Amino acid sequence: MNQTLPTADLNTAGTTDVIPSVAIDRIIAQRNEGIALFMQAMECLATARRILLDASGDIFLYGFEDCVTDSVRCMDKPEEAKRNITRLADRKIWDRLMADTGMYTFMSSC
Repeated sequence: MNQTLPTADLNTAGTTDVIPSVAIDRIIAQRNEGIALFMQAMECLATARRILLDASGDIFLYGFEDCVTDSVRCMDKPEEAKRNITRLADRKIWDRLMADTGMYTFMSSC
């Protein structure tokens, strides 16, 4: 069985080492950049939640975490993620509009 090792992160040129050196600096830089982007995404999600809560006039956005989890699991389907968060936001906003305009009261009295 002939196995080849990936050479993108290995420095095998001009060396006789049994274990090739790995570009540690590059790996650490990628790690740090990945973590920084993840934390930025967390900030964006917190901002999105705050804005949607303001729009809904509520104190809790039930289903938001599920939308985020489902979106992460299905990153190759951004339209589905958009549809899910839109449905969640619209449901909460519609509920607010019905309550604020008195439509719930009006409909119950009929």
